[in-house]
Amino acid sequence: MNRIKIKEDIIPEMEEVMNLYEDVEWYVYTKERVRLKNAINNSLKVLTAWDNDKLVGLIRVVGDNHTIIYIQDILILKEYQG
Repeated sequence: MNRIKIKEDIIPEMEEVMNLYEDVEWYVYTKERVRLKNAINNSLKVLTAWDNDKLVGLIRVVGDNHTIIYIQDILILKEYQG
């Protein structure tokens, strides 16, 4: 594996996002593609992990933007876990 790069506030293409969520078997999220896209777009912060041009991870932060935030999703492709 090459060096992984973390990028802030880069929203990946939905095909890449769907591949990531399906790879980690979070199928509830992939049943409603538009809802997932809106959820990611409306997150307070999105961090993505890339191996060259390949999306390998995603963290999504949600909250009220004043006093409370929490990490809603942490996903890493299975082949990159460990």
